[in-house]
Amino acid sequence: MNKILLSFDTDWAPDFVIEKVTNILIQNKIKSTWFITHSSPLIDEMKKNIELFEIGLHPNFYQFSDHGSSEEQVLENIKKLCPEATSIRMHGLYQNTNLFTKITDILPNISIDVSLYLPQLKEIEVFDYYAPNMKKLKRIPYVWEDDMEFLNHQNWSINRFKNNKGITILNFHPIHVFLNSSNYNNYNDVKNKYAKISKVPETFLKKFITKSEGARTMFDECVEYFKDYQSYKINEVT
Repeated sequence: MNKILLSFDTDWAPDFVIEKVTNILIQNKIKSTWFITHSSPLIDEMKKNIELFEIGLHPNFYQFSDHGSSEEQVLENIKKLCPEATSIRMHGLYQNTNLFTKITDILPNISIDVSLYLPQLKEIEVFDYYAPNMKKLKRIPYVWEDDMEFLNHQNWSINRFKNNKGITILNFHPIHVFLNSSNYNNYNDVKNKYAKISKVPETFLKKFITKSEGARTMFDECVEYFKDYQSYKINEVT
């Protein structure tokens, strides 16, 4: 049996961008998992809708991160965004063996990691991973991400995943859904004007929406798919 799941990395997107996506999910009663980078009034509302939204953490360990200047500091700060979160995906898929020890020590509620991007897999199961401190995490690879599609197939359709087996996790960024991005060009044009994407006004951002196929095309196909099939949050398949 193939279970297709939707996940999202907020990546500091403003609330009006996130809301555009969440409204569609709510209207169609589609479950999803959101890995958050920041707090906001809209995200606080999403936390209350536990039937549809699972909130996970999306820590940024890279230089100049607004989450902190060390791995420990990043984890302590990201924990404050949603202490009850049970799932995590690292921004930029940053990971190392010692980091998983720190995660399981500093974030004891985290039991699921979704930081393995393996696009060629056709059959995926949850597997147990033991950090060096012998604490266990469930790990689930994911097979598709909008910004990686910029570099690969440029096939903005869910069809190629329908015959997969096990757990098929597709990952979106709300900003790319809003822009219907098919490459980095429009997004980079926006970033050249606004270094912090969270500060972009809606009227300005609308000028850069792509008219051809892109991330929004893929998202819309997923919405159509879930009119006939059950949706899941990641914490429901582990």
